[in-house]
Amino acid sequence: MARSSRPSKAVLFCPDCGHRSGVDGDWTVSRRHGAAEFVCPVCGAVIERRPAFAERSSRTLASTVGRSLAVAARTVSAPLRLL
Repeated sequence: MARSSRPSKAVLFCPDCGHRSGVDGDWTVSRRHGAAEFVCPVCGAVIERRPAFAERSSRTLASTVGRSLAVAARTVSAPLRLL
């Protein structure tokens, strides 16, 4: 097969109707049940389901850092209270 006639690796194919398009093409992407679903625009078949990772907000990161610092402070100060 000639190199120019090979399909791109970034092409998704619908097994139900044969539609094909790039990953960033005309697929409908919906978020359901903790996953991103790629849906065929021609027949409506779900052709790909990928885990949807929740974005961490800066508030969540700040609270995690704050808790870590509090634990570190208690760990450092605990031996001093014994003196």
